[in-house]
Amino acid sequence: MPYPPDVERWRELVSAYFAPEDVNKALWVILHESGGNSNAIGDSGSSLGLFQLNINGLGAGLSEQTRFTPSENIRQAAIHVATTNNWTPWGEGALFRGEPFGSLGNKPYPGDKKNEFAEDTVAIPGQPAPPVINLEDIDEEGFELFSPSGENFEGQFDGYTSNLEFAEKRILNLVLEHNLSFDPNQGYGKTTTDELGDPVFTLHEEANMWSEVFFRSEQGLERISALRDSGLTTAGRKSAEAFLDTSILENAAGQKNFDDFRSRIDALAAVENIPIQRATDIASM
Repeated sequence: MPYPPDVERWRELVSAYFAPEDVNKALWVILHESGGNSNAIGDSGSSLGLFQLNINGLGAGLSEQTRFTPSENIRQAAIHVATTNNWTPWGEGALFRGEPFGSLGNKPYPGDKKNEFAEDTVAIPGQPAPPVINLEDIDEEGFELFSPSGENFEGQFDGYTSNLEFAEKRILNLVLEHNLSFDPNQGYGKTTTDELGDPVFTLHEEANMWSEVFFRSEQGLERISALRDSGLTTAGRKSAEAFLDTSILENAAGQKNFDDFRSRIDALAAVENIPIQRATDIASM
């Protein structure tokens, strides 16, 4: 029997992280912990999100944003279950057909409580934080992204592909329209000269926003693909997570590898019948 709609809408994401035999168990926990409300806040204020990650328990050391973000909240819960083979943070004890014997630990307090944390990006130690993007505003462009609040979540796995293609074409159009160049340390912009004749590089805000969208979508597709390709075994999930976490760290905050992106632009330019020389110029930025 399916769970209520507020819980069922998380099934696809839960399936990406939990082993198949644990998906219904995980949804059962979500039902009782948060009612499917990704913004649920525990009565003490320290338990947050779908699995009610507690700052003094399973969520120790995690930022408030991480505990609220649906994908990270689910991922942390899945990692715990995969590595410990128990559900004790939620007072589950023994399980039978996905239902617990005994009472649950944390109780849901979804009510009307909503988190009001800023949609900033958690900085990686030793590296600058990526620019802040209000993902809610991007919906009007015709596609969806993950949002920290988890709203408008359904269908976003398919959205990753359209996000990637849309961002790619939008960047190309902006580069052509404004004759932008690319600085590996700063991003997309245009070089002019000041009153003294010295070069001044001015960032193009929209082009850099779409660049961030591109990489968020690309990393999302990579993560989902690797997790599913692993067969969702415990060892496979752990290996995929370790590889992807390392990859994301290496590519974060201006240190991303743009080679693949340049080749994508080059190929797209050819499809769009842009002159070869211009396509070459774009690909070499």
